Amino acid sequence: MKTIRTITVIALTFLLGSMTMITSVEAYTGSAETKTTTAEPEEIPLEKLERALLYGLESDYSEIVESTLKNAIEFKTIYPALSSISLNEKLVETINYGSSHVIRYKAYLTLMYYRNFEEFNTDQLTSLVSEGTDANNLFLIIDETVRDSQLTAR
Repeated sequence: MKTIRTITVIALTFLLGSMTMITSVEAYTGSAETKTTTAEPEEIPLEKLERALLYGLESDYSEIVESTLKNAIEFKTIYPALSSISLNEKLVETINYGSSHVIRYKAYLTLMYYRNFEEFNTDQLTSLVSEGTDANNLFLIIDETVRDSQLTAR
């Protein structure tokens, strides 16, 4: 489990490494200061995030797939414009052929989040994502919203 967590952290660090750029001021001023600038969320290419999610969903390890589903929710919360046909198709494939009922249900919740994004309390999810909350809390909130929408008449 620790190895999978390490692999996931390394992959996400590599993926999101373009968000932070460290510029050495020494080359310009002769001092040993370092200036760190953080990119705005709009500057992150959504295609790169999509490729990372698709790659993670194709893994043979259920822990990586489950982590990728959590990342998909976090990415959609931070970047609402993130959505693609290929990602939706891969989520449907995971729903139908996932390695366990837990993976299949979490893929279903993720797909519902992507398809019905405007129905969710994004403020609550954003605060949970920024706090680095446990994945189960994110899925629990999405589950409650999906169940409420299925039980109430429209």
